[in-house]
Amino acid sequence: MEDGNSRVCVHCGHTYGCSFLRVYLKFLDVLGTVGWMTVVSRRLSRLLAQVYCAKSDILAPKDVTPANAVYDKVTHTGQAWDQADYRNVRFTIMSKQVNPNVAQKLIAEVPPIETDQRVVHCDGGHSALGHPRVYIKLDKPGNHACGYCGQRFVNTHFTQGSEHSINHLVT
Repeated sequence: MEDGNSRVCVHCGHTYGCSFLRVYLKFLDVLGTVGWMTVVSRRLSRLLAQVYCAKSDILAPKDVTPANAVYDKVTHTGQAWDQADYRNVRFTIMSKQVNPNVAQKLIAEVPPIETDQRVVHCDGGHSALGHPRVYIKLDKPGNHACGYCGQRFVNTHFTQGSEHSINHLVT
């Protein structure tokens, strides 16, 4: 290593004043870095880095009450965790990223396919994509949705003005 002014801790980015770096340098002076000592020093450096350089913004569960809990973004499954939840440890390097384009919202924006047939089929665009061919009866008034992809169909003979708000799910 170089002189004391240019030494920087690789674990926390602090300069020579970092307690981890001071302990680590003393450890290297005592053991040296020859043979099996290198393996031991690497393992010990990781252990010391966890002890001295651990920085965590996660609060202890006892510090969070329902009155002061702050929840993160809601995922597509409806999950939202408070800041003391142990599952937040996955997001220590960068923040949790949630895609706002949920499939149910996207398919709801697609207008229903109007037809004059009593029975239609839906194959999701192409059978090679894994969507089986589903036959849907359009005898009742309203929108009839495919159970696989959510595409809606409506029969123009049975459905009049205000009945477009009625939705049926075919499974």
